[in-house]
Amino acid sequence: MKIFPILFTTLILSGCGGGGETQTADGGIGGTGVAWGRVTGFGSIYLNDIKYETTTNTSFQFEEPTRVDQSDLKVGMVVRITGSNDGVNGEAETVEYADLLEGTISSRLAGDSLTVMGQTVIIDLDTIFDDGGTGILLVDDLPIDAVIEVSGFSDGLGVIYATRIEVKSATWDGIDQLEVKGIVQNLTATTFELGGLTIDWSAALLPDGIPQEGQYVEAKGDSFNGATFEADEVETEGDGDLEWAEDGEELEIEGIVTTDFDDVTNQFTLNGQTVQITASTEFEGGDSSDILAEKPLEVEGTMDGTLLVASEIEFGTDSADKLEIEDTVASVDLAAGSFTTVLSGQTFVTTTSTIFIDESPTNDQFFSLASLHDGDSVDVNYVDDAGVLTATKVERE
Repeated sequence: MKIFPILFTTLILSGCGGGGETQTADGGIGGTGVAWGRVTGFGSIYLNDIKYETTTNTSFQFEEPTRVDQSDLKVGMVVRITGSNDGVNGEAETVEYADLLEGTISSRLAGDSLTVMGQTVIIDLDTIFDDGGTGILLVDDLPIDAVIEVSGFSDGLGVIYATRIEVKSATWDGIDQLEVKGIVQNLTATTFELGGLTIDWSAALLPDGIPQEGQYVEAKGDSFNGATFEADEVETEGDGDLEWAEDGEELEIEGIVTTDFDDVTNQFTLNGQTVQITASTEFEGGDSSDILAEKPLEVEGTMDGTLLVASEIEFGTDSADKLEIEDTVASVDLAAGSFTTVLSGQTFVTTTSTIFIDESPTNDQFFSLASLHDGDSVDVNYVDDAGVLTATKVERE
């Protein structure tokens, strides 16, 4: 994987929100470690109440050389941050972004989900949709054969929980390069599968050597007939596994449970990373019996070999529990971190995990609660927890 360093300012990286009773811990990755999750806005890096600052020494890294400055990092992109903190404040050393998929839409599934080059792309209310200047304003309006870039959470086996979708073109011209990442399955001398996609690698460049069964790779090319993708290049992603940090490193990771909790091994997987629960693991918003496939979680812990040994597990909000309202802002209370709307008269609380995005003509990249004004039209996704309305996404229209 090619990484191109740039300098950047700051961003906000989300953690999962959760309700219910909790055992409170110190929070944060403490010392030097890795944080992995979605960008929710710009201003500073907030992750579990720790504020990360950047300096001229902070390295921002993109996989694509066309991305060169802060305007290329967008809300909804999943990033990896390395840095240090004292439990309250921290400093980011590196911020890395690479998408999971850039491919053509082949079909629509139930709800807003899509099939894109053999990968199932699951969309929910908090998925950010960017028309990329094509004028395609809604997911429902995406035509078959449109090319989209997808960022999100995945275990590499063919299902992606999209946090951001950007339209690259309304139709594929048969020339622009397509890209797909995943775990190699059913390897033969000429082909392998990534999710539901057959890759013909017989003529591909192999900068990292011959692909291996179970290896995490990226395939690139410009020849796709709807069933088979003829790769021009196949390269290993990272170390070829889905371990998001190295042995001994502290890791904080947001994502989707990809296998249920096993009460025999006391393990489950999150984005393909195996997580080990111990007697000292603390929970917020649930317990081990609630760890089921497709549940959103955030896990903090330390890598022990290939295992992430969890110190804290925080439950997020299921897609089915999210509500949506379109309204006009009546007032903003910065001290309380909330705003009230006109028609509903409801007050919405925001957190460091709330996604802020400005789709108004202002198009303010640094849009936040502080830049929300009386009279602004907003689309709010929220959770109702016993009458407390917590906004998961605020979109100014």
